[in-house]
Amino acid sequence: MLISDPTIEMAHAALNGLAVRRQQIATNLAHIATPGFQALRVEFESALQDATGHTKGPGPSFGPGAHLPTKDFGLPRMWGHTSEPIATLPTGDPDKADGNNVMPDAELIALTDTDLKQAIMADVIVRRVGILRSVIKG
Repeated sequence: MLISDPTIEMAHAALNGLAVRRQQIATNLAHIATPGFQALRVEFESALQDATGHTKGPGPSFGPGAHLPTKDFGLPRMWGHTSEPIATLPTGDPDKADGNNVMPDAELIALTDTDLKQAIMADVIVRRVGILRSVIKG
């Protein structure tokens, strides 16, 4: 028997989005000395908010007509959206003399933020599995 849980599925989708963000941060840092390179940011939170019906606040609350994320979040379209759920956007940071706009401090802050969010989402999954295990055992 397969058990489906919206909290776990949402946290899984967030972890996948955060993994894509981490990869983009690594790419930005790898090109710190590449002339003309323009750093990008990954944004997926609005797709999660649309799907859950949440704008801010704790816990999942899947709104009317919302669909759960697919397993391959970020690759095909999900939740019936016509655009990709993960957006890669310019950072808007100012260019240096060589046209490169990678700001190491901003990238390290983004990396730390991503690390913290990944830890929180992993903890959500562990706690939720614990609750489900308790319910199943009785």
